[in-house]
Amino acid sequence: MKNTPRDRCLDAGDAGVHIVGNSGHRHVHHRTVECHQELRGSKRRQDTTRSCCLRCRSCSHAAPPATATVGGGGVTRCGSSRFGKSQIREVVDHWLRQRAARQDGVEAHEKQLCTDGHAVEALMDWVVDTSGRENLPALRKEVVAYLRRHADDSANIESCELVISELLTNVARHASGPAWVTIDWSARQPTLRVADVGSGFDLHIEMPPHDSIGGRGLFIVNHLVPKLESFRRAAGGSVVTVTLPVHRSPAVSIDPPRRRTAVLPSIDEADPAGGFGKEPFLRALVVQLAHTVTEQQGPDAAERAVAQVGADVGGQMELEYRLATGVAGQLSVEQLAHCFVRLKNAINAGFFVVEVRDDVIVLENARCPFGDVVRMAPALCRMTSSVFGGIAARAARREAVVRLEERIAVGDTRCRVIIELDPTRAPGEPANGHLYSAPVT
Repeated sequence: MKNTPRDRCLDAGDAGVHIVGNSGHRHVHHRTVECHQELRGSKRRQDTTRSCCLRCRSCSHAAPPATATVGGGGVTRCGSSRFGKSQIREVVDHWLRQRAARQDGVEAHEKQLCTDGHAVEALMDWVVDTSGRENLPALRKEVVAYLRRHADDSANIESCELVISELLTNVARHASGPAWVTIDWSARQPTLRVADVGSGFDLHIEMPPHDSIGGRGLFIVNHLVPKLESFRRAAGGSVVTVTLPVHRSPAVSIDPPRRRTAVLPSIDEADPAGGFGKEPFLRALVVQLAHTVTEQQGPDAAERAVAQVGADVGGQMELEYRLATGVAGQLSVEQLAHCFVRLKNAINAGFFVVEVRDDVIVLENARCPFGDVVRMAPALCRMTSSVFGGIAARAARREAVVRLEERIAVGDTRCRVIIELDPTRAPGEPANGHLYSAPVT
């Protein structure tokens, strides 16, 4: 038996699987296997965990360490790291903690880069003990779920599931023991690779006699996939590779030039300890987004987007006000004014009530929550209009019109907002401001 990384099979607790990457590098997974005795009640059972190393022969560097995770039902999925004895013990303990907490569903790891930046093909890797037939449905379910999440043509997912099932069943029937399942989706169609350590076989695609009990698995697979290949491993066992009949949408490259001026967050907002804090970052995110939409699609598109956000966020603000104050049903104009000032000042605005009448609320504001940078994106003022107008129309059950008479965002020294309820206007006459309709009951 050869003792090279490419040719070693499951022997003395070590297994090697050879993979050829698209970049021309040759990559090898080395898995170390260690058993652990788990005592649960009076029943002792043997559980196995595996770690693996993704090593690039071009640079001889291993991929960065990642925690190995183990799913239920005997399905093991390994992270891209080589573990010593102590690290393997940590992996085992991590697994047992997960099992005790009954955590369902764990993520397989995607290998992408060696530590020095050499490209490695994107792989999803699973290990399963096929001697326990009950393990196969769990693995099939995980692999199919991964395909379903990423494929843009879900119509063929059922065909993929049948292919996976047939290949795993073949391993369980003819090479019972560990099997390695790998998906390489570096091209539009994924390549599924199933490796075992059985006696090996030569691929012959033919329909068995009609009275044969089995033998139709590979015949079925061959008619469901665009490409099917198989070869014997030098150290024993077989590798079956198929191209699955699903596609991933090609990624759209978006590489805009970086702006050099009038960009947030401002350097003077940087944290002395390094980086930008959450508040400067989120403010920059909102303001830059509104500014970009305005530039690319026009101010009307930006205001429509902000108005929708305001309607959604305003609904939650109204709900919080009702829960906090215990107010139910229709709100009075005084309660509306209190609600508006409360929600705005909670986000560091400076709103106060100027006037409240039966059909009018007048508010002013000395401080914008976005600061002076709001002048980069005046469309954000539509947020105030949408929040106030939406709440007023719903909570007062009356038509509302919001007028933004003064705005810090356009250079005024303050904001002045007028909310009119059931404003008088002739039929067909446009509203003097932003109109919000009362809910239909």
